[in-house]
Amino acid sequence: MKLLAREPGRLRWWIRATVAAAATVAVTIGALAILMRWDRVRWDVPFEYDGDSLLVLALVQTTLEQPWYLETPRLGAPFGSEMYDYPCADTLDIAIIKAIGHVERRPAAVLNLLYVLTFPLAALTMLATARRLGMSWAPASAAGVLFAFLPYHALRGEHHLFLSTYFPVPLIVIPLVEIAVGRLPFFELSDEGGMRLRIGNGRTIWSIAIAVLLGAANPYYAYFALLLLPVAGLVDLLTRRRAWGMLSAGIIAIVLMVSATANMLPSLIYEWRHGTNSLGHARTREDAENYGLKLSHLLLPAPDHQSNWNRSVRRFYHSAMRPLENENTNAALGLVAAVGFVGLIATLLVPRPGRWPELTALAQLNLAAFLIGMLGGIGVLVNLAFSQFRCYNRISIFIACFSLLAVAAWIDVGFQCIRRWPSRAMALLALASLVAFGVWDGATRRIEPDSESIDASWDADAKFVQGVERQLPADSRVFQLPVVVFPESPVVHEMGFARSLVGYLHSSRLEWSHAAMRGRPGAAWQAEIGKRLERADTLAAALAELERNGFWALWIDWTGYTPDDRSRLRNEISRRLGEPFASRPDGTTECYKIGPITALQSR
Repeated sequence: MKLLAREPGRLRWWIRATVAAAATVAVTIGALAILMRWDRVRWDVPFEYDGDSLLVLALVQTTLEQPWYLETPRLGAPFGSEMYDYPCADTLDIAIIKAIGHVERRPAAVLNLLYVLTFPLAALTMLATARRLGMSWAPASAAGVLFAFLPYHALRGEHHLFLSTYFPVPLIVIPLVEIAVGRLPFFELSDEGGMRLRIGNGRTIWSIAIAVLLGAANPYYAYFALLLLPVAGLVDLLTRRRAWGMLSAGIIAIVLMVSATANMLPSLIYEWRHGTNSLGHARTREDAENYGLKLSHLLLPAPDHQSNWNRSVRRFYHSAMRPLENENTNAALGLVAAVGFVGLIATLLVPRPGRWPELTALAQLNLAAFLIGMLGGIGVLVNLAFSQFRCYNRISIFIACFSLLAVAAWIDVGFQCIRRWPSRAMALLALASLVAFGVWDGATRRIEPDSESIDASWDADAKFVQGVERQLPADSRVFQLPVVVFPESPVVHEMGFARSLVGYLHSSRLEWSHAAMRGRPGAAWQAEIGKRLERADTLAAALAELERNGFWALWIDWTGYTPDDRSRLRNEISRRLGEPFASRPDGTTECYKIGPITALQSR
């Protein structure tokens, strides 16, 4: 197999490229529409509506309402909410959200559109990568569709939206492989046989562009690329006894770090001005071990697999006695990519002269990625010095990319051995069947939203919050109990850690107390006020202080309290403020008016 940049004839190449890209997108969108049951979903309701998906939806709403996602006056009242200490989104995705916002202003619809868009984008970048590495159109297109429907995609879903936007990952694989096989960005052989710097060639320009793009994407993917670039350079060093590969990898790493730093600049400036907040994004060295990668998770069927048999295998393995079972179960490759992973390991164990060099490079990078991410692996050692990146299981998306490219390469070798048209037609049919199976195997049952349950919960929250909003003046502040730590709070009794964002998500002109950044003065003030509100002897004074700070209502989510605490607190609140002026139909949340009433009853 050889590198196929373009076939003879520019027009012919563009026609084939257009047809392949259109077919890849059409198959991806068609399969997604069937698997997600678009005939039943409401686009103005998020596909997920609990846990981290509420935080992601709040970030989308802030991005649409404000110039950027880092600040909003409608959260963290009376101080406002600032996300500088917890920059959990990335510039690339925020820019896409801003672009979609020019044609669609409903946050849930924007969230859904971005999530759907990640599937064809992943397919297209994988198609481009496979073509760049030498595969013909059909296997490259198949790899693209399979890459879009990895279990990783459905399992991350909207609650990990900024991990679901993994479409830049295949692009960085191009310079990784090219460095490993000796086609170096920034350098080329001179006529005298030495190396000379070359900035203007296509390989160098594309490597720079890819590094800049990845630096603006999810920080985890940029971080993993930084760990793999030295591996590619080391392969060139050990294979060809030269340091140019290491230098080439180093330059790309510098561009990548500059891009990532530029995208983190607002947070870095904020930290310089206001001091470091160790609680805002606290991580421990042990987290790398807790969230490491397991070989069993890569190869076993994904959680919530489409088939009952495969789900039985999962239940057989994942007993209560297994240690460290967490989000790392989302690292499943799916059967097709798992075959590629095992095949790449075998490629290293059974060397063969004349083997396609790109395949050997994929095998070397695949093994390095596994050693970085595995429990007790290289990532754990790195975390002894730098612990901000803890979920090394997420490197499974790089492993899946390497594995599917290997499968596409083997299929392409088979295609090249078939010359007669009837046989090639049968081969294409077999490839289509493999893609259909891979999509079914990788999508998992989680890809279909639980529309009936989500719609009912969304509508109930919307009706309740909008009822509250109608009875309060514009720009009124609402204090929320219980006071929940933000971000990354544990569950408070039976209350989900992000449920306090519901009021913000369904209102447009109220300010809410939740989401003051922990470790900063605003969060400390809210926590102190919350404790005083929950005590009978300090309740009146706390309500008066809320009134002085412009709060008109007290929102209480009773699922955050035990039955005894709920009964006691409700009696005290009702005695001071009267009955709630708004209540969710199931009684889980109530809203009480404060303001003039507080002053009257505290005399």
